[in-house]
Amino acid sequence: MKRQLLLTLLFLALAPAAFAEEFVVKAAKVYTQAGAPLAPGAVRIKDGKIVEVAATIATPPGAKEIDLGNGVLIPGLIDAHTSIGIDGGTSESTAEQGVPTNAS
Repeated sequence: MKRQLLLTLLFLALAPAAFAEEFVVKAAKVYTQAGAPLAPGAVRIKDGKIVEVAATIATPPGAKEIDLGNGVLIPGLIDAHTSIGIDGGTSESTAEQGVPTNAS
C-alpha cells in the first residue's frame, strides 16, 4: 500500500512536465462528436489539452509527431475504469461466490 501511494505521488509530481509538450497524433480514422469520422485525421495536443482536430494538421516546429498508421483515434474519450486501491479481487461479489481472491 505504501508503495502504491509513493508511486502515485511520484506520478503526480512528474505529470505537469509530461503535459508541457506538443504532439500531433495522426490516424487512419479519427472519430469526433461533430459529424462523420475523419479518414485520415489528426489531433494536435498542446500542454495536455486537445487544441485542434482536423483531416490534416501540419506538425509545428518542435512538436512530436505520432503516426498510428491504420489505427483509430477517439479524442477526448476517457477510460474511467480502474482497480487501483482495491485489495483482493476486482469484484466485490467474488468472495461471496466462493471464488478465491488475493486477500483470502
